[in-house]
Amino acid sequence: GLGLGLGLGLGLGLGLGSSGSAMDRHEQFLRRQQERHAKRKADAAAQDDGVDGDERSLTELVATFWSNFNAVLDPQLAALEGCDAAGAAARGETAAATAVLETAKKAVMDLQKQVSDAAIYLPGYDQRRGNEEIEKLSTLVETTRKQLQAKKKFSFRARRNKAKAAA
Repeated sequence: GLGLGLGLGLGLGLGLGSSGSAMDRHEQFLRRQQERHAKRKADAAAQDDGVDGDERSLTELVATFWSNFNAVLDPQLAALEGCDAAGAAARGETAAATAVLETAKKAVMDLQKQVSDAAIYLPGYDQRRGNEEIEKLSTLVETTRKQLQAKKKFSFRARRNKAKAAA
C-alpha cells in the first residue's frame, strides 16, 4: 500500500499529470532562462573595464603586459643608473643606495611574477625579451651591491710576518 502511494505521489510531482501543467513549467523555465541571460548581460556591462577577458585580443593583452612591465622596470633602471654606489661607499653614506637596492630587488621579483603569470598568452619572443630585461636589471642590482660593499684594505701581512720571523 505504501509503495503504491509513493509511486503515485512521485508521478504527479514529475508532471505526468495534465498537459497544461507541463506547459506552465516549460514557460517558467524559459522565463527563468531569459532572466538569467539578462542578468549576465547586465553584469558584463557593469564590469570596470567593460570588456570580458575572453573578448580581449591577444595583441591587447601583450600591449597591456608591456606597459605594466615597463612601468615597473624603467623607474628601477633609472634609479640604479643614477645611484652613485661607489661614491656613497667611499663616503660611508650607503643608506640611500641600500634603499634603492632593496626596492630594485623587489621589482625584480615582481617582474618575474608578471612574466610567469603572462606566460599563458605571451608569445615566446616576448617571454625571452622580458626575461632578458629582468636579467639586465638583476645584473645592475648585483653590480651596485658589490660597489656598496666595503672594500678590504690591502696590507703586506705576509711580508711583515716573514720579516719578524727572520729577525
